[in-house]
Amino acid sequence: YQPKFGFVHTSTFAEDELSSRVALKTLEILERDSSRVAADAAAFERRVRERVARIQSACPGVLSEVRGRGFLLGIEFNFTDDAKIPTILHTIHQAGFATYIFSSFLLARHGVRVGVTLSKPDTLRLEPSALIREESVEQFLAGLDELLLSSELRQLARSVREKVEAAGFGGILSDDRAFTGESYTP
Repeated sequence: YQPKFGFVHTSTFAEDELSSRVALKTLEILERDSSRVAADAAAFERRVRERVARIQSACPGVLSEVRGRGFLLGIEFNFTDDAKIPTILHTIHQAGFATYIFSSFLLARHGVRVGVTLSKPDTLRLEPSALIREESVEQFLAGLDELLLSSELRQLARSVREKVEAAGFGGILSDDRAFTGESYTP
């Protein structure tokens, strides 16, 4: 055994005193503040569920559901054939990229990092820090509103169309409804 190895390299079986100390301190803080963390997690979940319900009322059929509890939530988008979103987004979803585009939008426009659920690619994964501030929660919710309640889906579809045409594939999807989502009316 060489003591430097644990400091320079990471491994399940290598010495890693620093990470162990950080983990123990984290557990200590979570135990000490458990009631506050639980209350904050419940408040976060409630706010997300309320905002999603509002979006579902304004744009029926775009979001399927919110799953999970507390600080571990998933927002599932509706990509079924009868969903009221532009056809191009259905196509992007079938290729497995729709929620990547949505998460990129939230990061680029609102500075909010959310995850894509690899096992369920129509679901955005929300896993904020237990120390998330109210302003950050509102920043995410405002981004979700902008993505779904404004004309962002149609603008996103138009942007994809421009890129498809610029790449020389414009004739593949010539029906404007594929890009404008006429049935999608927020």
